[in-house]
Amino acid sequence: MIYEEKRFLLRDGRVCALRTPEESEAETLLSFIRTACRETDYLIYTPKEAESLTLESEKGWLSSERTEEKVCLISAYVEGEHAGNADISAGGLEKFSSYGVMGIALLEKFWGLGIGRLLFSELERIAVEWGLTSLRLDHFAGNVRAHSFYEKMGFVQCGVYHRGVKRSDGTFDDVILMEKRL
Repeated sequence: MIYEEKRFLLRDGRVCALRTPEESEAETLLSFIRTACRETDYLIYTPKEAESLTLESEKGWLSSERTEEKVCLISAYVEGEHAGNADISAGGLEKFSSYGVMGIALLEKFWGLGIGRLLFSELERIAVEWGLTSLRLDHFAGNVRAHSFYEKMGFVQCGVYHRGVKRSDGTFDDVILMEKRL
């Protein structure tokens, strides 16, 4: 699904544009992913894995994000700089079609400006349009900042995968499962 551009005023007075990136922007998206993975160990890729992603694989992923019916990627741009991404996907099987799975990543210098709230609000609006009854996400237990944000957005913890992820330093962290009813 393509999310058409919308503009919002941020807390610091700058304008944030939200939109689905064009396939021609795959290189910019790849650079964003690599930077974000170097900034935090709380994303799914290690920095080494992010560096191994190819431009061709990124173009393929972007193509599917733009054409799948119940899949939507929204990128945030502040003064032309790629600041963050959020996405939602809803199951293709009928038994699993009532909920959407969400994810988000923001570069650290854009934290605290309200971009995460904008992205989540737009994804929630899309989920309602799709007729979904709930949203789900997960995060590493050590990421208390994310947990607090998700709670502020109305998500509640609904489960834990104990030692669900092996971190870059070799230690394990629980994975917290969260849900929001629509």
